[in-house]
Amino acid sequence: MAMKLPPGVPIEDIPLIPPPHGQKPDFNAPAHAVKSLVILNAVWLALMITVVSIRFISRQLISKQKFALDDALCLIATAGSIVHSALLFANVKLGYGQHMYNVRLISMTPQRLLQIQVVETIYVVIIYLVKLSILALFYRLFNASKSARILVYFGLAFCTIITIPFFGVAVSRNVRCNGPKALSEPVCLAKTTSLTTVIYSALNVVSDFYILLIPIRQLQGLHMQRRRKMGLIVLFMVGFVACGMSVIRLGFLASEYGIGDQFYSIALVSHFTTVEINLAIICSCLVFFPSFIRTGKTSAESAFRYLLSKTGKSKSQVQIPDDYEQPPPRSSRSGDWQKFQPPTTFEEELQDLGNARQVSGKDPVL
Repeated sequence: MAMKLPPGVPIEDIPLIPPPHGQKPDFNAPAHAVKSLVILNAVWLALMITVVSIRFISRQLISKQKFALDDALCLIATAGSIVHSALLFANVKLGYGQHMYNVRLISMTPQRLLQIQVVETIYVVIIYLVKLSILALFYRLFNASKSARILVYFGLAFCTIITIPFFGVAVSRNVRCNGPKALSEPVCLAKTTSLTTVIYSALNVVSDFYILLIPIRQLQGLHMQRRRKMGLIVLFMVGFVACGMSVIRLGFLASEYGIGDQFYSIALVSHFTTVEINLAIICSCLVFFPSFIRTGKTSAESAFRYLLSKTGKSKSQVQIPDDYEQPPPRSSRSGDWQKFQPPTTFEEELQDLGNARQVSGKDPVL
């Protein structure tokens, strides 16, 4: 439906949508949601890149493991997150985060509308890739268990089934909702957009909790030290935080259902989207932290002892914690430390425990 304006209004003063009753368009109004969105993206992006770097330092440099499918999917998702944040930063200059009645209609070319709309499509792809990465990791860790393989296959099928239709809808919007025809296209209407987004987000929350339950089922029957079990609890608590963020995002989408001021409402949703994307990638990397921390501690202890040996100070002169491990023996050919095998990684321990459980014929029951 076309927007009615008083005669004689210059074209450069026409807003994208009519302002609320009693208000006038203010094309110089500040976008209140923009500053927090930019800061949030910068912080979470930096944190996510740091954690992903630790993952590959642990796998490729410390444990010398082969590059696996879950690693490749994680890297692609990381690149997607960077692109997602870069587009958000660029869209801020186009009116993203502004009320649409404060944005000039003449400024919204089809190319600019496409740039704003494609953010949602990228989000769908990133979330799908992260879930594939986590499922591939679970398959590699628990492949000795038939039940684990079945759960992973079902999770893969479920995530694909809910993603492909919504991805098709998002691409359709990118093609059909970037010009004047968007005013009459049913797929471009606010209520239609809100309905499909809420349905996808609800199914997305279900898949999040399902994926999180896969390792819990497999770890139920493993006998581990109390300290290690507490570490696992912390890891999975972070997973529940990521699921909680998906639930919050779903609730916010439902509360904004059918609102036509989409530039403003979508920018508010993007706060939760940013946290969800980066936190999901972080969760896919946490299993690699124990070996990184353990190796860092060992390296620090060795360096500390090496410095003591160079300064000629004895243990009685410098207080050394009692829980320090013994350093590796010195080489007979040089003063350098002998190379020794890296410690067994946490993921290798899970694989070994899973293999032993499979050989013994004992599989935990949920």
